[in-house]
Amino acid sequence: MSRPRKSEFEHALTGTVSAATLPDEDNAPSRPKYPRGISPEAKRTFKRLCRLLERRRTLTEGDGELLRLYAIAYTRHERALEHIAAEGEIVSYTKTDAHGDHPRRGEALLRIQTEGLRETQHSDPGRAYRRD
Repeated sequence: MSRPRKSEFEHALTGTVSAATLPDEDNAPSRPKYPRGISPEAKRTFKRLCRLLERRRTLTEGDGELLRLYAIAYTRHERALEHIAAEGEIVSYTKTDAHGDHPRRGEALLRIQTEGLRETQHSDPGRAYRRD
């Protein structure tokens, strides 16, 4: 259980300062300016967050840049979700051989030669192989 709050008189007697003070003038509640150069969707998100923080009485002018960055990231996220819904998820994979290696043309040629395969005398030596 927490301690009961000290009165102003008790703070004056003990020489302490109350932690439950009003915000300084530097952090006084104020609405930040709307940022320039953001999309209309991001501006709607910015306004929505400003209204929310105003109702909580925690909005200050210093929050403007953070709200701008959040609004931009949020709209990018919405667009990405729309793209995924339209196109489907993009899955990438890496092709490997039977040994789990990532074959490259030169490495594959060396591996084939060391496994007992010999290159035939052919017009395209990179294509035809035969066993010894």
